[in-house]
Amino acid sequence: MGPKLGASVALTGPEAEYGAQLRVVIELALADAGLPGVELEVVDDASDPTRAVQAAEALIDDPAVVAVVGPMNSWTCAVQAPLFHQAGLQHITNSASAPELSRGGWQTFRRMCPADDLQGDVLAAVAHRLVEAKRVAAIHDCTSFAEPLVDRFSERAGELGLEVVPAVGMTPGQVPDVLLEPLVARRPQALLIAGLEEPCRVAAQAMRRLGSDAVLLGTDAIKPTRVLVTDGPYEGPYLTCSTANAASVAPLLDARIRERHGRHDSIYTVEGYDATRMLLEALRRALAGAQQGDQRDDDLRRRVGVALAGLDDFAGAGGPIRFDDRGERLNPIVSIYRQEGSELRYLGTADDIVPL
Repeated sequence: MGPKLGASVALTGPEAEYGAQLRVVIELALADAGLPGVELEVVDDASDPTRAVQAAEALIDDPAVVAVVGPMNSWTCAVQAPLFHQAGLQHITNSASAPELSRGGWQTFRRMCPADDLQGDVLAAVAHRLVEAKRVAAIHDCTSFAEPLVDRFSERAGELGLEVVPAVGMTPGQVPDVLLEPLVARRPQALLIAGLEEPCRVAAQAMRRLGSDAVLLGTDAIKPTRVLVTDGPYEGPYLTCSTANAASVAPLLDARIRERHGRHDSIYTVEGYDATRMLLEALRRALAGAQQGDQRDDDLRRRVGVALAGLDDFAGAGGPIRFDDRGERLNPIVSIYRQEGSELRYLGTADDIVPL
């Protein structure tokens, strides 16, 4: 049996559509690599921590699996990464963005996307330079993704000299008008709403109902959602996404995904393609350097790790790729969008629009 590339992907659950698109790009990258005999082993983690543990254990227990693409989510990565570290199994996540993931000391962990604190910095710069706001505020849904991001946004906005209204946390079931009336009274000119799609929709609608005309800011711009779009003559919203815009940076890949899958939301798919290509290149080098008769799969895992550490300035579809010693990508991409009527317009990367 030849070596396998593993992938922990959400094929069911709330992220299933994005998982399906990620699977397509992994398969495309494997086909492009031209490594005969290498198979793909995809397991479904369902964006659920319990299922993610089971998925990681299945990949670890298969001696043919020598590296892993994924997982997609921060909460699944938090439970998988220590298991992969213990097993010596290299993995690259395309989209798990919680800042604490790179602080676990896991030598097998790398990520293509930036940590959420960078996106908070970019959102503050958007409020300052594009919206030209003097007073900003934020609402979050109290999740482990949104609350730290809002904290970072508020901190950075203050450093930029903006007046920062205290953020509001809003959990499901709370009456939004009661929570948000004091915030509306402070008349912020830019308002970040961060979290999952439904609580963000509730918050946006409540702010407009209460009379706020603030320019709305949000994240995950290119998910197929318009939850921050509200009726009325409002500017924006402005949206950021810590992933490359495939149609701009990799149009041929974008076209191939659309042809294969029928749609493409460009949700960390460029990063998934490049993660797969990097792991396969490391496998190629590991196989080329293998000593005669030393083909044990546990040794091949080790050799893949050594080869991956030696890949410097890898030419990815989304640009050059390098990692620091914590697994953080150097110079990662944050994209900026603006809703213009029915069109979500790509403005460019943060480096181009609001360089920090």
